[in-house]
Parts: sequence; C-alpha cells; structure tokens
Amino acid sequence: MTAQVSDRIELDGRSFPLEVLPLEVLFRLSLQSPEFVPGNSANWRGYVASWKIENDQLWLTKLDGEYRLPEANPRAQTFDQDVGRIRSHQVLIDRLDALPEGPAGIYEASESFNGASIPEDNGFVARSPAERIPIEEMLSFATKPRFAHWYTGLLRIPQGEMIKYVHGGFFSLNEFDLIIEISSGRAGRRWLLNNKPAVDAWDARKAEQKRKDSSMLAFSSMNMNREKEEVYLSALVKPQNASRTRPKGRHGRLFWTANLLRESIDYLLIRKFSELAKGSEELSKTDRDFRLAYDTASDAVERAFMTISMTHSARRNEDENIANSDEYSEWITEDERLRKAYDVPNEESKMVSWAVENISSARKLIEAGEYELLGVAMAIVSQ
Repeated sequence: MTAQVSDRIELDGRSFPLEVLPLEVLFRLSLQSPEFVPGNSANWRGYVASWKIENDQLWLTKLDGEYRLPEANPRAQTFDQDVGRIRSHQVLIDRLDALPEGPAGIYEASESFNGASIPEDNGFVARSPAERIPIEEMLSFATKPRFAHWYTGLLRIPQGEMIKYVHGGFFSLNEFDLIIEISSGRAGRRWLLNNKPAVDAWDARKAEQKRKDSSMLAFSSMNMNREKEEVYLSALVKPQNASRTRPKGRHGRLFWTANLLRESIDYLLIRKFSELAKGSEELSKTDRDFRLAYDTASDAVERAFMTISMTHSARRNEDENIANSDEYSEWITEDERLRKAYDVPNEESKMVSWAVENISSARKLIEAGEYELLGVAMAIVSQ
C-alpha cells in the first residue's frame, strides 16, 4: 500500500499533517455512508479533511473530495461493536502513560510503541449525536465548520523531520509525534513522543540481522540452542514418530511436525558450517564464505523436499488444472530426476524404509554433501 496523504489540522496558528482519520470513525457508524472517489493510490479514501483546534474544541473546517450518492451502509456498527473500540481507546492511553518520561516532559517512544502505533481510525463515536447528523449535513462539512462533538479518540500530529519512511499508510515516523486526547470533541491531555529511540532500535535490529545474514559465526551463535539439541537429534533416530507427533503450536493450533525433521537437519547444517568457520574472524571472507555455503546447502535440502512434497500432493488431489499446468510438469520432471538419482524404491513400504534409513544417517550424509538426498528422504517420511 502506498503512503497516504494525510488530513490537515491547524493548531496554535500553524498547520500540521493529521495522521488519524476521525471521519472514518463517523462514516463507519453512519447508516448512510458517503462513497468518495479515490483520486490516486496515495489517497484511497478519496478525500482530505481539514481540522482545527480552537478554544480546546476540535472543528472540521473543510472537506475536499468527490463523492457519489450515498447508499445504505451494510457495515454500520452496532453499539456492541463500539464497546471494543472504547476499550482499545483506553488501552492506548494506558500505553502512552507507561512510556518513560524524559527531559521537558517528552515521552520516550519505543520500537513496540511509538507514534505509528496510534491507529489511523482509532477512537469511537458517541452514537446518539452521530445518529442525529443527517447525511446532507454530514456532506455540508465541505462548506462550513462543524464542531466534532461526536468524536472521542487520539489525534496524532507529526512534528520535526521525517526520520523513518515507510511506503504504506501512515507508518512513517517524524522526530516527534504530538498526541492529543479528544473527548466528545474537546481537547484534553497531550503527550509529545520522541520517536528517535524507536528508530534507533529498528536500525540496531536491522544491522544485527544484516550481520547475522552475512556471518556464519553470528548466525550460529543465535541458532545453536543447546536446550533443543537433544530433541532435534532424537527426531533423526525415530523420524517416523517425529513426523506423526501433533504438539500444540503457536496460538494453540495443531500442526504436523514434519517441521521437526526439517529443523533437525538444519541444526546439523548449522553445526557443520559453524565448525568450519570456527577460528576465523566474524565477517571475514572465510566467515562469509561459509555462511554462503550454508545457505546453498539449506536451499538444496528445501528444494528437494518441496519438489517431492508438491508432486505427491498434486497427484493425490488429482486436480486437472494443476496436472495440466507448466509448473506441475516441472515438478514431475524434477521429481523423476531426484528419485532416479538416489535410487528411491517404488514400493511404498520399501520407500519409507529407505527414507528412514537415510534420515538416520543424516550426519554422514551432511558430511558427504548429500543435501538433496536428505530433502527427498524428509519429504517421503513426512507423507
């Protein structure tokens, strides 16, 4: 999604971008919601609203945009749906209050909570006054100022230079964000967020990821988890059991842990190339070369695994569209090459025994550079 053009707000005699959209909250509630015509990819909502805070009141002063005749809004929210937004509003305030306060009352943002964490459509609408705004009056905002007595939420007003650009929505960050609490159209508390600590944390994480992606030594130090070593290696001893176990995964979902076999093989690959890189300096040519060698080996395992798995899945589903596709033909050709190259038996029971035997010999095969063979064996056991 392209970065979006913001609304504008006049505050203390100056004009600023406003990177929240109070009108979206009102339109969502309205039984007759105007349908604006998007001007371009930088303004999908199709309008730009102008606001001002005067005498601690939020006013809508202008509405620019081409709209079609409004129709019934099937997504108009009910009171029960708004309850969740009221709770979300309080959560945002609690998180703002939890930020450390620095010099001059400026709050220190973090990577997990900063100006961009304020949703563009945050807040809620007081239903009773909102329902009393007829559609004609809603659209007459374009000609005369209207007091936004229906809106409660947080305004986000970027200030200073942009320090992080994100090509989408309102996720870019300026040096500071002024957050103003609005309650039934009236301005209340203010928080001035310093976004630099958040950007510094992002940059540090990005640099660390780049180091990890370039260095075998750095990569192995982050992935050689001794607590998991026994689990990984035991999966190689009884690969069939490992592929059929169904533990709880993230968010309580269940998944087949053929993944455990893949992680086990990957663990051995990391161990092999980290041992070869040992003694070299981090980010030296030797270190970087072994990181590249690990990537090549890992890709070979994964390609073979995916080829056997996808071909098996396509044959089982007997989908004519898949069977007639060019991609399917490529899978079949590569599948046949792999099975012939590694003498994979045709009979299913012998095929499984062959695969289990090879996975049990994973250490020797990795030392010999037989990465494709391991990928084929993993796929067969996982089926």
